[in-house]
Amino acid sequence: MHISMQSRAILLVALVEALGAGSRPIAEAQPPLRSPRVELIKELAVGQVDGPPEYAFGRIQALAATRAGSFFVFDASDTQIRRYNAQGVFLGKVGRSGAGPGEYRYASAMATHGDSLLLVYDPSNARISIFDTSGTYRQQLSFSRFTLSGDKAVVLDRSGRLAVRMSKSGGLVEGPDFQSQYLWMRLDGTVLDSVSLPSPAIEGGMGYVLMTSDGPRYNFPIETVFALLPDRSLVSGRTSAYKISIAPPNGPSVLVERAVPPIRIAGAERDEWEAWNRYFSSRPQSPPPRPLPQNKPYFRDLLADDIGRLWVHRYSEATKRSIPPRPAGDARPLLTIRERNTYDVFSPRGKELGTVELAPHTILIAIRGDRIYVRREAEGGEYILERYALKGLASP
Repeated sequence: MHISMQSRAILLVALVEALGAGSRPIAEAQPPLRSPRVELIKELAVGQVDGPPEYAFGRIQALAATRAGSFFVFDASDTQIRRYNAQGVFLGKVGRSGAGPGEYRYASAMATHGDSLLLVYDPSNARISIFDTSGTYRQQLSFSRFTLSGDKAVVLDRSGRLAVRMSKSGGLVEGPDFQSQYLWMRLDGTVLDSVSLPSPAIEGGMGYVLMTSDGPRYNFPIETVFALLPDRSLVSGRTSAYKISIAPPNGPSVLVERAVPPIRIAGAERDEWEAWNRYFSSRPQSPPPRPLPQNKPYFRDLLADDIGRLWVHRYSEATKRSIPPRPAGDARPLLTIRERNTYDVFSPRGKELGTVELAPHTILIAIRGDRIYVRREAEGGEYILERYALKGLASP
């Protein structure tokens, strides 16, 4: 979902800085990364530049899909969730903009519960609205304290329990040193448990982000990232090494390490990032950005899919793109040396299952079973939604 990715459903986060007392990790040896390349079989493309409103996407923010292939898309450009069948035919709208029952101001994340319910996480209204998959409103879960947005803000586990990321104020907590937490609850809102989340602990000075057709590109931070598998295993890793811990709720943790050569930031790619550093340094009252490292971090993020696989969004070699020049008077540099979005996929026990590489100008927005949904940016800035079957990705 979930995807996020940021649905991917892949739609929640949790973090463990340590592997936990009394739990000895199963440390894999450090073989080189040899994941087989997964073939992407295109099944569907939905979206028409200057087409009818139901097939024109201005800003796809979230997507949720059923196992049967039908799907729901939230387009932030018109604050509307749209419903499509497995063939991409528009079936109707779900809810509408607003604050009343069955309404939403923003869908930060969406997830499907089986093939029967659609959950819409609306941080602007501090609630989750629940619809059936025909689009009929059923109920809502409201939150009295601050919830955190993003594509990893909410997820369903395999038993249908829900986890929502909250601020640290109030409610259940675990441990003294945390910035936010995840509350596990039933769909009726009964809180069952909590998991605290320490700070990501980003190193260095000012960070900035460049919004590109391949997704956000940050200035190479070293940080701790995390994910939650649907069996409630907590996954975390520091991006300075290809080293990831998978901690199930019961039983020993798994420590996955891979011998991956670092990728240098050099040549024209480095020149372009240095130009961006100079640009941000020149802005009035702006602190200087962090210096560029010699090498890229090993991965950007960790994602989980609905059947328990771990997706490691790793850094890769960048290549030259044909990017149009800026309009006259726009002093911002260009970023023409770019990476494709690349994911190494692992089982919950750390087995390599395959590597998924997306085409240029596409972003992973959801995973459902052995299908992925990606957003491709057309030349005019409109979005095309594409669905691919994953051929050659091993089962967990």
